Amino acid sequence: MKIRRRPGDGAAVGVLVAAVMLAAAFMTLAGCGSGSNVYAHREPAFKFRYPAGWDLREDLQIGATSGGDALFSVGVFDPDGTQVSGVLVDGVVCSVYQLDVTVESSMMNELRAEVENVLAGLARQQAGLTTLKGLTEAEVGGLPGFKTTLSFPRDGVTLVTTLYFLFAGNLEYQLIAQANDRRWDELAPELDIVLSSFAVAP
Repeated sequence: MKIRRRPGDGAAVGVLVAAVMLAAAFMTLAGCGSGSNVYAHREPAFKFRYPAGWDLREDLQIGATSGGDALFSVGVFDPDGTQVSGVLVDGVVCSVYQLDVTVESSMMNELRAEVENVLAGLARQQAGLTTLKGLTEAEVGGLPGFKTTLSFPRDGVTLVTTLYFLFAGNLEYQLIAQANDRRWDELAPELDIVLSSFAVAP
């Protein structure tokens, strides 16, 4: 069975290029402890915390992809972090894709095969892409899925990216945690603020 995203298959990795646009279907809530803010999106509904002082960018355009567009993408970035071609790249991006099927637990093997195909497409697009941690099952915010960690060169910088492919009904939530390899360990706690707090809102 072929499981497709609508309007197409897509996975993002590489330079995260922000094109900030007005969006009527979102709200940003300040606070939730002294060290973080909360972002909540109404439709599709999801939320996460992110470090206070980080830049929030909505409706992102993503660099290297394996086809298709997300329903919505939002990212948070360390404003003092690594820049590639003038673009901040240390941070986390959440993209939401609509699938042409409703995902059930019995479909995880088929989904894994689809994710592997997406990763193969990324490898063809991104020269020097290296798998640091192979594809494994993962769960974030109660959503089942898969994750993998990759590295790749970009304009003299080596970036490390962990990709999460998470599924809920007929939606796929893709989380991308990325940083300069020299800052990966340093930024891990900040990246984890987003990953550990991500949830599909009721």
